[in-house]
Order: sequence, then structure tokens, then C-alpha cells
Amino acid sequence: MKREMKAGELNADIPDWEDPEVFNVGQEEAHALLIPFSDNSFEKNRPTNQESGYYKPLNGDWKFSYAEKPSDRPKDFYKSDYDVSAWSTIPVPGNIEFNGFGYPIYVNKEYPFPKNPPHIPHDFNPVGSYKHEFQISEDWEGREVFLHFAGVNSAAYYWVNGIKLGYSQDSKSPVEFRITDYLVKGTNTIAVEVYRWCDGSYLEGQDFWRVSGIERDVFLWSSDKLCLRDFSIEASLDYGYFNGVFNLQLDFRAYQNISDACVNVELWDTDRCVFSDEETISQESNSDQQISFSRTIPSVKKWSAECPNLYRLVISVKKGNSTQKYATSVGFRSIEIKEGTLLINGEYVLLKGVNRHEHDDKLGHVPTEEAMMADISLMKQFNINAVRMSHYPHDPRWYELCDQYGLYLIDEANIESHGLGVRFQDDMPYHEETHISHLPEWKGAHLDRIKKMVVRDKNHPSVIIWSLGNEAGNGQNFHDGYEWLKEKDSTRPVQYEQAGEDGDTDIVCPMYPKIPEIAEYAQKNQTRPLIMCEYAHAMGNSVGNLQDYWDVINDYKHLQGGFIWDWMDQGILTQTPDGTEYWGYGGDFEPEGVYHDRNFCINGLIFPDRTPHPALFEVKKVYQPISFNWEESSGKLTVSNQYNFKSLDEYNLYWTIEVDGKQVANSVLSLKGIAPGKFQEYFLDIPSESKGNRKFLNVSVRSAIATNLTPTNHEIAIDQFELPIENSANSEIDKLEVTKESDENIIYLNRDSLRVEINKTSGLISSISNTGQELLFGPIKPNFWRPPTDNDFGNDMPQRLQFWRHAAQNLTLLSISEKEADGEYIITTLHEVDGSNCHMQFQYHLTDSGIINIDVELNADESLSNIPRIGLEMKLVKSLNQIEWFGRGPFENYWDRKSAALIGKYKSTIDDQFVPYISPQENGAKQDVDWLILQDQSNQRIDINSSQPFSFSALPYSIDKLSPQLPGALHPYNLVPDNCVNLCLDYLHMGVGGDDSWGAPVHEKYSIPSGKYSFCFQITID
Repeated sequence: MKREMKAGELNADIPDWEDPEVFNVGQEEAHALLIPFSDNSFEKNRPTNQESGYYKPLNGDWKFSYAEKPSDRPKDFYKSDYDVSAWSTIPVPGNIEFNGFGYPIYVNKEYPFPKNPPHIPHDFNPVGSYKHEFQISEDWEGREVFLHFAGVNSAAYYWVNGIKLGYSQDSKSPVEFRITDYLVKGTNTIAVEVYRWCDGSYLEGQDFWRVSGIERDVFLWSSDKLCLRDFSIEASLDYGYFNGVFNLQLDFRAYQNISDACVNVELWDTDRCVFSDEETISQESNSDQQISFSRTIPSVKKWSAECPNLYRLVISVKKGNSTQKYATSVGFRSIEIKEGTLLINGEYVLLKGVNRHEHDDKLGHVPTEEAMMADISLMKQFNINAVRMSHYPHDPRWYELCDQYGLYLIDEANIESHGLGVRFQDDMPYHEETHISHLPEWKGAHLDRIKKMVVRDKNHPSVIIWSLGNEAGNGQNFHDGYEWLKEKDSTRPVQYEQAGEDGDTDIVCPMYPKIPEIAEYAQKNQTRPLIMCEYAHAMGNSVGNLQDYWDVINDYKHLQGGFIWDWMDQGILTQTPDGTEYWGYGGDFEPEGVYHDRNFCINGLIFPDRTPHPALFEVKKVYQPISFNWEESSGKLTVSNQYNFKSLDEYNLYWTIEVDGKQVANSVLSLKGIAPGKFQEYFLDIPSESKGNRKFLNVSVRSAIATNLTPTNHEIAIDQFELPIENSANSEIDKLEVTKESDENIIYLNRDSLRVEINKTSGLISSISNTGQELLFGPIKPNFWRPPTDNDFGNDMPQRLQFWRHAAQNLTLLSISEKEADGEYIITTLHEVDGSNCHMQFQYHLTDSGIINIDVELNADESLSNIPRIGLEMKLVKSLNQIEWFGRGPFENYWDRKSAALIGKYKSTIDDQFVPYISPQENGAKQDVDWLILQDQSNQRIDINSSQPFSFSALPYSIDKLSPQLPGALHPYNLVPDNCVNLCLDYLHMGVGGDDSWGAPVHEKYSIPSGKYSFCFQITID
């Protein structure tokens, strides 16, 4: 919407920032931006517009004043003679709250101000006043000049040389003004007045940090009087997906009378021009004109995320003796929905995606190319092929990079009114009669945001789906937006989660559906695919069940993937008063009394410094584009290429045979010739003479060449197959006499220098010493508890399963007995657990071979709740800080998140076992372990075995230290390492879950119901 400025705008009865029908005053029409180059400076392969001489960045330090409410702002600061010399400075781009003014607020679905649309508080609505000087190059004399803001959060007024330009809302879309007529020779001034909140903030209720300021690039650009104001590229494929269909529309605006200008377009494939054409143009001043070009490009190179082939479009506009040139990338691809499936270039494609916010732990919402490239590189390395722009259009450079390197994007309009209620969420009541998605006075604001997204990003091949927004109801305003978008762009589908299965979405895209729900959908004949816009909530120690989701996705054609929430922990780097750095979250910055949602913004697959969480390796495994099948009888390994468009020519297959963790055979095979969707069979020469306990075939596919994003030998796919083996005979262990002593309190079992003490009062092993050196810090206790994860808090586990929280501390010894058999002593104890119908029996046995056997039987009445874990807990001397195990590793893994962790022999230290989740919680477990060794620098060691695979964690912190009473109440700086090793040996340990973090329990098959269990651990001291 455009309108004329009103005199005394701020003194009107209704300020612009509380009027939902005022959101776009004085701005240029939205358009896709191309910066012109002069003819003599142009090179067609220049990667960005910023290298043009007609581009002038205005980023840097600007003068700045901060007021906490509008009435306190410096009202006349925009005037040219206003003295700002005493003002502070602030970087542009930059968030106000990240530069010493005000404070960031983290809320998920509520608003950071009282909810009363369209009203905003007048007593606390901070205003930032910016002032900056610039000069115009002499080369620009006689040309048109435009002032461009790539993103201003949230509402703002603009002036140049004291002349008011206009007003904007929509924090994530460009704001542009023609300023040609307001410029002077020499020094010019820009003034910007930014309001933290406005009525548009009701449309920006996204789950992220609420901050403000000029947070994207500011620049000037210049054009000849014949200005290319917009361009639209349709680069699709014909019905056979073989030839390219190229349609180009150029929108010109003349700022003076134009006669016989020549417009030439060329489409280049590297150094080969595949299309060229030209038209003449004559135009009256202040008029608009469109020119169109069309051509079929034979045997076109297609664009996809796997093979991001790009052509280069060069546009030359010659007027008299001057020529302006423009260049941009073009990718040919088709997006369509047929028979209820999404097709890219005619192929059924699975979207293996993540949601991405723009976040930097030091800069806030200020995007940098370095961060974008880091994200793209990590995503490609971890087999992610799709990104949802949650929940707003991202910086324009992101789309250029995704075009270049290959990622499928869902572009999402900057609309979320979550705090006003949403569909499908019982905790957020949805009232159609008052919701702004239904109110006609809010229609313009909704459509404006959708239009700006589409017009800005329409030419990017990486954008394959449009999204109308996120969690904002589904009133008529969205139906109108859908109709406008389908009319504007027929080449891409449109999705909207809040539509459910209504008519204003081409894709059913639910949030956090359960596996049976998506299976039920897919079992029916559908006309629309189901692609989860959010699933697998990655908060803290999470992303369990991911393989389970994809087992179902791979079974049904109507299921085509989803987007994990989300990519990065939104932690902000800060420090304690003593200078200790940590990543803060909700409550760490807001003053007391300001509502926040604690650590709910810490829900990514990577830490804020882009270090992967352990769960990201599971994502990589589940998303991997190559699968394997092993036939033991024939020695045949089948390698299947699950890429849609890419052969495996640039990859090698590495296979190894490991026996008890030692490699005994290996080879490398070329995968050349395996076309997309095809497979190849290999017969492996497996040595059969090996002896040992466990034998595995490990396979790994790695890159044979380096790329801009991945090094040589980068691993993209793995698998493991257990092979039969002839078991080795047990080695002989010296046998020595075991003796027993006893006094009033202790039973002593002795073998040579080894001494085991069982306390007669507790019935627990209270001491293990070797050559007089004590190895335990307290008794070996049963253990049923784990530090709650974020998901545990979300599903109320600490309350639901609280019986087990202190069960091990509330054992009552019912009996203790001894028996001797063949010179060996067995001590049996029977316990009641916490005064309930739950009993445990221990049998302790020190063999003449020096092995301490601990046999345990648990009988928990089935009326009791599920059990978090079942096992033993012990505290060992701190010197036993070197660890080796045979089991899954090397990274943390759990019952429902372990497919990426291969079984093998691993070494580590106790400190490195700790996973530093930003909100500390359960961490560091390893599954399917055969044996475990802890030792010190002098090689004193403890060996632990079991008759069945077990899990363990060995950490410098106790369960109690890692168990806050409330979620987000603990920071890493609160943790002080114990003077011991906290070792947990688990017969069973429930999964971590991950369907969501606000109610979904761990799946039943990864849970531990109360009942009867028995297990045994053997401890050998050396």
C-alpha cells in the first residue's frame, strides 16, 4: 500500500505504528534487484552486485540515540542542522540490544508486550534514532539514485537531508526510496527513526529473540534514466524434462523521454552463449514498459540441489553512447505435484531438511556471508538437502549461495501471529471473530508481506516452495494471499501449515505429527504430498526416533520428508561477572519481571559456534543418500544410489573387516557408473580365518575429489554388518585363594592384594581396594534415574517418574546371607525399594580368578511407573580418567538414537565424555557395549564386562549436579567437577525422544516398564 505523507503524522490520533492499514508509505514498489555495471567495468561472471561501481555501501558506524518511549525521542533530529556530535555510535547493520542499548527478550509464542492488537505500549516502546552522512560519486551525476535498506526491525521513518521519505513495517523485507531529487553536492545526511514494536509486531511473533534495529545491509544504487526496475525469469523444463523453457520479462521505468534504446539479452553456459536476442525500446518520461523474451534451450543442464547447474544471464541496455549491463544466475528446473507427490525435474524427491533462523551468538539477527557459508557447508556435509526459511525471508545473499551450492528452499512470508491463537494447538485458543487473519483491516498487511517475499525471491531456482507464513490462523486473508500467489507464480507449489487440509495449501505440511498419523495419511489415495514443516524437535539431548520416522517415510510415496526444528541453538554469548563466557538464553538478559521462555530457544542441531551436537551425526546417517545391503551367504554387498540426479562417479567405497576392534582386512572400490536410482553389486573377499569375539564389516562412502564445501575423503554414507566368527578360547587367569573375613559391620572378601568390602547395614559394596589403594568414593548403588533432558521436562518426566528419583537412596535391607561353594563365597542381599512393592536382590561373588561378580534381580510391581534406567552407579577415584570401550561410539548415543554410532573399539578421556549442552542435562551415554576399561596414567585399571550388551556414561559430574529442579535453571558455569569419576553402568536406559519437547514421551518401544529384570556385571581390577 502506498499513500501520501500526512503533516504531523506522529501527532495524529492514531500513530502509523498502531494502524494496521498503514505499513508501506512512500516506498518504491517491491522488485527483484539487479545492480547495473558500466560497460567498461563489467564481467559477466562477477558473483555479486556489490562489485559494481554503481553500488555504494552505507554500512559502518552511524550516530545513534536511544529512548525508551516515543515521547522521549529526539523529535527534530532528522533536520540537517541538528547537532548529533555528542551522540553515541552504533554499527549498521546491528541490533540495538546487542550494542549496549536495551535488552533482548526471548519469548516463544507470547508477545513481549501486552496483547491488544493493534495497540502497542506508549510508556515502553524503545526508539532508536540514527544519523549518517554520505557523499555521492561524481560518476553518478545525472543518474537516478535509490536508497535501499535490506531489513529494518520493526517500524521506521526515513529522511534524507531533512526531507521525509516515508515509513515502513515488515522487518525482513527490503525498504527502498528514490532519492534523486533530494540529493545535494557534497555531504548528504540520512536519518532513520526505528520503533522496537508496532502493530506489525503482531505479525512477527516468531519463536526467536525479539530485538530491533537496522539489521541488514544499507546501500545506495544508481541507474541510468532508463532503469531496469524489475525482472522475472521463468526457467523451467518441457514436458519431457529435457529441454529448457526460458521466459524473461524485463520491467523498465523511464525517468526521461527515451528513444531507440537497445536491450540485448544473452544466456551463457560458461563460455558458450546458448541464447541471444534484442529489442529496441522507446518510452515517455515517468512511464513503465515491459519487454519479454522467450526461447527453448535444447538439452539444457538442469538445476537441482545435487547438481546446481547455473547459466549466466547478461542484460545490456544501450542508450546513446552509454551502456549499462546486468548479470544474474539462472537455473532450469521444474517443480510440480502429480498423483499426490512432489516432483523436481520429473523425479520423486525426498526433502531431508532443517529449519533455519538467522542467528549469530555475537551479532544477533545480523547475517554475514561467513556464517551463511558455514551453514551451507555443514548442511551439505551432513546430507541435508532442504531448508525452510523459518519464519521470514532471509538475507538475499543466502538465496544466491543456495542457488550456487545447491539447497532446496521453502521461502516463508514474514507472518506469525502465534500469540493471538492458532489452529491445531489446544493451549492457544483460536477465535475466528477476533483473529487478525480473519479481519479485513489486516488483509493489506498480510498480502504485502507475501507479495514482497515473492517479488524479491521469484528468480531463485533454489526456492521450490512458497509458504504463506507460520502459526497465524487461517482466515480469509490467507485464502486471498494464496489466490494472489497462485496467480502470480504458477511454477511453484504453495504450502501453509495452518491450512491443514484446507484448499489454500498444495502440500499438507503438519507440525510434529506422530508416526502413526503420517502413516494413516499416506495409506489413503491422496492428491497432495505430506511434508512435515517441523518435526524431530532438537532441543538439548534429543532427536530420538529419527530413523523410525524415515522407515515410515520410505514406505509410502505420499510422505516426502520434513524439516527438523531447528538448525542452531539460539544462544547469545555473554559472561558472568567474573568473566566466564557462556551462551545465555531467556532470563539471562531480561530484567526481573519481564516474561521469557527460558531455554526454549536452545533447540538446534549445532551449538551457536556451529559445533555439531551428537544428534547431527544421526541426522547425517538417516539422511544419507546411499544405502547398503549385505548377503552373508554369497559375500555380496549391494550399493544403491539414492540420489535423484547425481551418479556416484566422484565417490569411492571403503570397506574394512574388524575383529574385536582391530582391522584385519580392507579395500577400496570405485563407485563409478552407478547412476541415480541404480545399484551395483560387489563380491567382497572376506577373510574367514579370523578368531575373536565380534567381527564386523564396516562400509564407508567417501569423496574422491575435493569441492568448495567438502574435502577429499569426506564421508557421506556408512553402515555396519556383523559377521559370524569362531570364538577365541578364554585366556587363562591366575587362580588364587579367596578368603572371607567378617566383623560387626563389614564382610571382607580377599584375593591376594584385592579386597572387597560389603557393608552389613546397607547390603552394598562399600569399598574396593587394590594393593591398599581405594578405588571407590562411596558404595556401588543401584541406579534408576537420569538427569532430566529438555524433552523429559517437556513431558513431565521428573514428576511422572519421580518415584525413581531417590529410589536408590531409599533402600531398606531386608536380609543378608552368605554361602560357600568350592572355596568361593557368595553374599546375597535382599532390599525393599522406598517402602513399595519393589524389591532388589544382589549377589556378590569374588572369584578365584579375581573377578567381582554383581548379579542383580529387580522385581518392580507393574503398577509402578516406567523406569528411566536400570543399572548401577559408582564413584571411582579421579585418577581413573582414561577410558576405552568396545561398543557404539565415538560420540554420545542412546537407545533411540544410535544408528550412526558404529560398534568398535574407542578411546577417550572422562572430560571429553561430557557433552556441554547449553542447559546441562543427561549426556554422554554409549550403547551396546561389550566391555569397558578405566585406567590411570600408571596403568592401574578397572575392567567391566557383562553377559549382555550394556550402556554406560562416565562423567566428571554427578547425576544430582546435572538434575535441576526446573528446565533452564542450570548453566555450565554452575557446574563444578567432582573429585571422582561418576560411572553409570546401565542394563537398560530409556531413549531420549524427540517427537516434540512439550509433551511427547519417549516411544513405548524405547521405554522401560516396571517389571522383573535381571542383569550381571563383572569387575576385574588390574
